[in-house]
Amino acid sequence: MVKTVHTLPRTAIGPFAPPFIGNLLPIFRMGLHEYMMQCRLRYGKTFKLYLGKSMLLVTADPEVARKLNYRMNNRVIQGQLQLNEDDQINSQGLVVARDERWRTLRLAWQPTFQSGCLESYAELMDSSAAQLAQSLRAAADSGEPVDMWRELGRMTLHVVGSTAYGVDFHTLEQDASSGAAAQGAELIQACQTVFAAGSITRGSIYILLNAVLPAPRLVGWAARTMPDKRLTQLIQGKGEAVRRKGAGMAPGSFMGLMLTTRDKTNGSALSDAAVVAQANTFTLAGYETTANTLAYCVYNIAAHPEVQARLLAEVDAYGRGRKVAYKDLDQFPYAEAVVREALRLYPPATMISREVKAGGFPLTPQVHVPAGQQVMSFLYGYQRDPEYWPAALEFRPERWLPEGAALAAKSPDAWTPFGSGARMCIGWRFALQEAKIALVRLYQDQTYQLQPGQVPLALQQNITLSPRNGVWVTVVPRS
Repeated sequence: MVKTVHTLPRTAIGPFAPPFIGNLLPIFRMGLHEYMMQCRLRYGKTFKLYLGKSMLLVTADPEVARKLNYRMNNRVIQGQLQLNEDDQINSQGLVVARDERWRTLRLAWQPTFQSGCLESYAELMDSSAAQLAQSLRAAADSGEPVDMWRELGRMTLHVVGSTAYGVDFHTLEQDASSGAAAQGAELIQACQTVFAAGSITRGSIYILLNAVLPAPRLVGWAARTMPDKRLTQLIQGKGEAVRRKGAGMAPGSFMGLMLTTRDKTNGSALSDAAVVAQANTFTLAGYETTANTLAYCVYNIAAHPEVQARLLAEVDAYGRGRKVAYKDLDQFPYAEAVVREALRLYPPATMISREVKAGGFPLTPQVHVPAGQQVMSFLYGYQRDPEYWPAALEFRPERWLPEGAALAAKSPDAWTPFGSGARMCIGWRFALQEAKIALVRLYQDQTYQLQPGQVPLALQQNITLSPRNGVWVTVVPRS
């Protein structure tokens, strides 16, 4: 007999959830990614939990996740506070758009990530990585440790500015006393605030209350009337990120494409708010996720001398100080393997949301999910699962090379850091290209030694999975 999940709110599999607060207490204590991993071990690949008052169905089965991601296109972003015009703008971005609106935006974004554009971006990415390496030489000379996670964030935001808008965001300015450097620092702070203050576990009390109380309008009114410090920071951060998009735009840039996009249903142009929403999406996604991935690469390279030695050999075979062009990217299979392995163990997005459409979805032979229910694909779980990965918790880049076939995934669906299906991250090739170029350019010039006390690396789940305390290293110049 097929069971319908919504008729079994208390007997369906999953941990006990007190009314209103649900499973928030252990989530606060452990972090959502670790709590879901514990649920996976205790309840199996399919379970439910409560994020406050909202029930989440979770699958940690990569084959089920593939079917879900290919059949269902709409996402659910639950518990969002709509406070001001900036929040209305953010609700129109590609990540949260639905149905025909999403299809229109997807078509508008696609030219940005075609091969011709990626080839032109390679030079800009190379220049940004070289600038970061140059700025890190001061830390090498002084011996002062640096947080590579934040340093890499300066670089990824610089790449966003040059590729998406054709302007300099001044996030890599070496003269800290200049006005341009101050502007760059403000934008960096704004982006950091959005990711840190926008999560349910580390953000405003009103985000938590919105998840717990069945009165969203009352919570929204209270938040607008009496915002707490974290909410004020979030609003200011989003506002600063939005305002900085109007600072300039080069012809043919991503923003230029957005301005010429037409809705295929009625031929109308995107509204100003929708254009700004796409800019915000590009900026925030391009900043945090790639910086996280590269920080995990640096951490694991430093923690595994044999990985560093092999990476340096590949870099040196290409040439020290030599620029990396688009046509050269195939010369770095090991650098790409390092990036892929970092994305396996530390995916910036630990789970992917889908809303079940009319007709429902067979989550398991016993559980049929009704239309409208949210289901989460827990990719952090199956990308670390020994059932699918030999030496699952070990950092082994060779598993991505022909010689490492014995370590390769046992399922083709067990590696999905960019998602899968029609809503797979549209910028995945952009991200991999930027990460490869950055690794080569940085390790041409220097290596990095971990500061003590960082193994294993402490993680935290905000909007993305990020290093809790950064990745602190000493910069060592290569002779």
